[in-house]
Amino acid sequence: MPPSVGIASALALACLLPSTGYAATDADLAEIREQILWAQPLRLMWAAVVYAVILALWFGARERMGQAGFYALFAVAVTVSVQLVGLYLVFATLIVPPLATRRMGRRRLPAAWSLGLAGYAVGLVASTALDLPSCPVIVWVLVALALVWQTATRPRQAAVPSVAS
Repeated sequence: MPPSVGIASALALACLLPSTGYAATDADLAEIREQILWAQPLRLMWAAVVYAVILALWFGARERMGQAGFYALFAVAVTVSVQLVGLYLVFATLIVPPLATRRMGRRRLPAAWSLGLAGYAVGLVASTALDLPSCPVIVWVLVALALVWQTATRPRQAAVPSVAS
């Protein structure tokens, strides 16, 4: 397991444990984990407009914008996403699915998207069923699915015949 996936898992566990030694306020914890369930419709509409502009700029002016334009659009998208669902969930989503699919040559992007979508769907259902905070559960599910994906897609090594002496 890559270190970043292990760190994401540990942070997810830390989000569920009561804080000790640090007086975390509800606002601090909301910044980290629970915004996904409490996004207001107006904020969702605002984010949708921003994402639409980002996509229009990227697909309409990609060549003219170049690498600097990509990074500027990426920064805006990440900023809006963090405000919408929280810092921890955004960065786990950016890290875990690409790491899980890193060995793939073809169809990597659809596989990473599918892994992320499945992680969110199963994580939200599990957090509801288990009455646990959604963000850490989504991250745990993303990590679990990533580990299953890596195990299932790991190249098989041919058995090496042993030489009897």
